[in-house]
Amino acid sequence: MKNIKLSWNEGIFDPTGFLHSFIKSIALSLKYSNLTQSPEDIVATTGFAFRMWAHKNLCPSAMSIFDFSLLKTALENGGFSCQHISRLWDEENLEHSRRTESVQAIKNSLENNTPPVVWDVGIPEWGLITGYNDESKKFTYLSITGDVDEMDYDNLGRGEIPILSVTIPTGTTNKSEIDILKDTIKMIIEHADGKEWSDGNTSGLKAYDVIIDYITNTHSESLDVFSMKYYLGTYASLRYYAWRYTDKMSLKYTKLKPVAEGYKKVFELLKSTYDLLVESSNLNEIKNIIITNISNARDEETKCVDTLKTNV
Repeated sequence: MKNIKLSWNEGIFDPTGFLHSFIKSIALSLKYSNLTQSPEDIVATTGFAFRMWAHKNLCPSAMSIFDFSLLKTALENGGFSCQHISRLWDEENLEHSRRTESVQAIKNSLENNTPPVVWDVGIPEWGLITGYNDESKKFTYLSITGDVDEMDYDNLGRGEIPILSVTIPTGTTNKSEIDILKDTIKMIIEHADGKEWSDGNTSGLKAYDVIIDYITNTHSESLDVFSMKYYLGTYASLRYYAWRYTDKMSLKYTKLKPVAEGYKKVFELLKSTYDLLVESSNLNEIKNIIITNISNARDEETKCVDTLKTNV
């Protein structure tokens, strides 16, 4: 039996409240387990700070439709060792064995004071398992909504979207700061160019155009305001960490200075647009401003990626 008391207030800064649930969860896990003194860096070194996915109608599920094996490789890129257990749609024959493996791995991790990051706890997002009880055979979890509740061991991987994903940081590696930076830049460029699988959704820089097209071509009264807040809130929060990481690295690697300045502009454009959307009661009045700001953010980010390709 083990129970760790956690809240998102103990984690990293979330500028909008919509920071991607995987990266928000893994950062808190790393911070609590004392595996790093700079948990905010993991937002960037996993590549998440620079990622963008978009569904043509801004369905929020686009944020979680990517190759889940990326979670392990991305964490390793940031200099951490990791155990990742998954069971996807086409692996029903592995359901029992992977769940059994996961239950034991989660309990072991909690005994080591490392909260595992698990898909679909409470809602179809990533959250943290914070406790277990073998008598009741229940896990305690912290949902991305902030709710603390319980789930049966047997319900692991059987939620609303019944796939299994368990990510457990297990330690640090000797990967150097410069190698982490170089591989992060590679991830930024590959994702920006749309080379990471995202099923039928659009990823990378072209995702901006999908968002712009949806807002431009949908009547104001038919726009999904929550989804717009979700998208703008998520990407503003992620780009905050793109800016902070590149700015930090530019102190040693000066060629990154214009990249950091560019990502600061991207963050400010997306954050101000998110704030405008939250504060306004008349979407029709601000629609053109939203489109202009997102277009400008796209152009600024394109310049950042071009600089990484040619000058860094």
